[in-house]
Amino acid sequence: MNASINTIAVDSNNKIYVAGEFSYGLVNNGKSYVARWNFSDWEDVGSFAGNNSIRKIITDNANNVYVIGDFTNFNNKYYVAKYNGTSWTTLGNFTNSSKITDVVTDGTNIYIIGVFTNIQNGQTYYINKWNGIQWSAEDNGEFNGVVNTIAFDKDHNLNVAGEFKNSLGYYCVFKKSNNEWSEVGKLRSAYPVRKILCDNFGRVYAAHSYSNSGNPSPVLSKYNPDTNTWVELDRQYPHLFYMDKAGTIFTKNGCGTSCQNEFKVYYSNSNSGEIMYVGGWNGAIRDLAVDNYGYMLVASYETSWQSKRYGIVKSTSKILGIEDFKNDSGSRIFPNPSSGIFNVSKNEIISSIEVYDMAGKMIVTKFPNSKRAQINLEKESRGTYLLKIKCSKMIFSEKVIVK
Repeated sequence: MNASINTIAVDSNNKIYVAGEFSYGLVNNGKSYVARWNFSDWEDVGSFAGNNSIRKIITDNANNVYVIGDFTNFNNKYYVAKYNGTSWTTLGNFTNSSKITDVVTDGTNIYIIGVFTNIQNGQTYYINKWNGIQWSAEDNGEFNGVVNTIAFDKDHNLNVAGEFKNSLGYYCVFKKSNNEWSEVGKLRSAYPVRKILCDNFGRVYAAHSYSNSGNPSPVLSKYNPDTNTWVELDRQYPHLFYMDKAGTIFTKNGCGTSCQNEFKVYYSNSNSGEIMYVGGWNGAIRDLAVDNYGYMLVASYETSWQSKRYGIVKSTSKILGIEDFKNDSGSRIFPNPSSGIFNVSKNEIISSIEVYDMAGKMIVTKFPNSKRAQINLEKESRGTYLLKIKCSKMIFSEKVIVK
């Protein structure tokens, strides 16, 4: 690419879409395009040719493509562009005087956030929904400030955060359930929330800031629905990047050029992350995604003495995720928790057992070829581990705790 890639999306066929500030040809013509990886080469997607950069790209269940950004139409209005496999159109003929700051989908409906005006009563609203037929406001003046970020939780409820405050004057996270808005726990942020993500277990992650001697300092926090509390996770890697289907969180650091090719991974149910690197590339990470098979895709660039190479790099190994496993209530593991010795029992032959730590690293492999086996983790640190138990036709997962 001849300029930055800002955003990545993967459709149900595992085709990779990218967009940003690049055009086609050796010389950038100032137009923004969308490119697609067809498993052998990059190809143009409908010759979009926007008059400014593309900031985000998504796909729905039907593999339609949607983009938002700094581009405008001939009336200098911002809009959501949709590609239906043949051509680009303005989604629902909706345009806006100010930028659309985010776009998400639940697979069918499209949601955008920004500052919008109800043409019937002149009221300001911040969340707009396209249901395939028409646009409608998802909020009716409930918020006293701009919505910066939007995400869906495990029950398909909208969760939002931004520059609005609760009745006590704190920045917070709200969700919409049964057409009513309510606060999610008590985040009590001192400054606006920049981004949120929700996993399949009811947990919510928020990138915001705390008051550090009266000055804002970035922080990453997590909401636990079991205790209805927020806990601080990280101040070194406080910027939320992405969440995969397994609830794995990818975060970005804030330390500048000295570690701009780094990111941090928080695996599901873990409060401690693992720092990872984009090997061989030393430019800023612009976006990150995980494809349908669990491989990471990172949009970055490599600097050299003469030029910058913009592109995407792909991980050579999978990220361990819950979609790889099936839970099995028939497995018997005892004692659990234990000091490190675990007995595994099943009603069928166990061909192999792999043990992973919560960073996704495999630490033990065993081939019992029996209905019973013993795993020894006495030399490992205290904490939670994942057992991948393979039988003749199925793979099961179980968690064990070394105390």
